[in-house]
Amino acid sequence: MQAGIVAGAGIAASPLMRGTASASTTTVGRVVTAEQAAQRVLAMATESVQLGSKGVGGLIMDNRTGRVIREGRNYRALPVNPAVATGPNQVFTWDYTAHGETALVGWYQFNRKKLGLPDPQDLTIVTSLDPCAMCTGSILTAGFNAAVVAFDPTGGMNVTADGRFKTLTPNLRNDAYDSLGFYAVDGVRKYFGPQQIPLNSTAVSAETAQRCESVFFSPRTSTSLDNVVPLKDVVDPRSLPATDPFRVALQEKWPMAFDIRLSSPTSPSKELKQYLERVNKATPGSTNAVAFIDSFGNLITAMADRPSRSIATAFMNTTQSYSQGRFELFNDPATNEGAKRHLAAPRYGSFIWLHAPTPDIAPTLKDLGAFGSTMGDPAPGGFQFYLPPLRGTFGQLLEQIAYLPPYYTQQVGIDPLPVGVFSPMPATSS
Repeated sequence: MQAGIVAGAGIAASPLMRGTASASTTTVGRVVTAEQAAQRVLAMATESVQLGSKGVGGLIMDNRTGRVIREGRNYRALPVNPAVATGPNQVFTWDYTAHGETALVGWYQFNRKKLGLPDPQDLTIVTSLDPCAMCTGSILTAGFNAAVVAFDPTGGMNVTADGRFKTLTPNLRNDAYDSLGFYAVDGVRKYFGPQQIPLNSTAVSAETAQRCESVFFSPRTSTSLDNVVPLKDVVDPRSLPATDPFRVALQEKWPMAFDIRLSSPTSPSKELKQYLERVNKATPGSTNAVAFIDSFGNLITAMADRPSRSIATAFMNTTQSYSQGRFELFNDPATNEGAKRHLAAPRYGSFIWLHAPTPDIAPTLKDLGAFGSTMGDPAPGGFQFYLPPLRGTFGQLLEQIAYLPPYYTQQVGIDPLPVGVFSPMPATSS
């Protein structure tokens, strides 16, 4: 076993997950109407925008009592350390998967036993906006109910605004029918969804619902520093001397970095397959492993799934490992220049699965959405796999993708490929 592969390896528990009953976003009090719940999630969505992320907020509520257990927001981007900032209101991506609802599910799964929390079926996540594929997959995987205030006409799972969930496979559609409800809005619509959703006999005001939608599309006043160095100027971190302080810091963050070098990020090798098999085997109970390869073909990190937390799939752990580690290196004055110069956004690299995701299940819906959120744009060859799904077929996985909203099928163009099928266009001379 190579030095970088550690049994049970994974990212450190994030600040979102480590929250306790005294943390600022763990709250007390109750909500007794849909309007009260909507106003609280709107406040969290507004905070998201003010701090540089998309405007989505949510809370976890006890179905029986209306007690608010946790409030949360979109934490995708965080303000940068003033010591590395070059201007006001600058942010950097902390975690491409830290959407409001998924962050709440992750916090719950990390803290459930420690805080003695109720079972997920006895709780409801109230969200300001129709959940995306990742957040819908997280909610369904973990077994929560969900109550939605506003529609998302771009990437929500109910883009048709009729509660029919045509963006999901029939199997997952039935799960959504049983779990997701849409609060009534005064003068606009009646409640629709399952009857166990709490507060469904009350309504949200039209003003609050409209603000929950509009805050999502609010122009950002912050400046993202994700691509402060153009890709053409990014330098291969492997070219640094082994004793270079930034390379040392990088390998402390990801001990397996540089264990493998590919000819390109889209050309997985047999050696990488064997490496992923070892990562998988080193994690008890794991069923899959995913590697992130940077734009120079370097293995940076590889993770297996964590069976103890159902949304902690191999892909989720891998993309979080890279994005959170990159943020920490960028935010540290001692490593900021190195991070800017050597660590590009993940959409310029590739994610390589050992097994293709299992089709027609909620964790795969979550992973497809998380991949879309991580990449944001087409990434030819950026999603490859060595082996077929453990259950189902590759064709069924493609069918599941075809159901998704246009954001995933057209803007991102999620296109998983068996290793060896992707053929980069040959370089042309001018």
